[in-house]
Amino acid sequence: MAIAPPASVAGGNELLERDDALALLEDAYESALAGAGRLVFVAGDAGIGKSALVREFTARHPATRVLSGACDGLRTPRPLGPFLDFGGALSEAVTAPDVFDV
Repeated sequence: MAIAPPASVAGGNELLERDDALALLEDAYESALAGAGRLVFVAGDAGIGKSALVREFTARHPATRVLSGACDGLRTPRPLGPFLDFGGALSEAVTAPDVFDV
């Protein structure tokens, strides 16, 4: 699932026009809580408000673990770069004793 948030008002801290994108995140979150695995990609052009959208979602769900990765168009592309970014954190999350009781 990829979510492209709409552009925000420059310089503002208020999250505008994000109801649809937040609803998609909430649906994925509820589905994950029900036991279905979920992976959500938030995609869009630079400055469109991807980080603000994720910050808003995590503020609403402070106990939720969020792993992130990024592509940087100014650096040499790395194959699977964003996945490598959060790979270490994912490994720690999976092995943390409070996450899974096997």
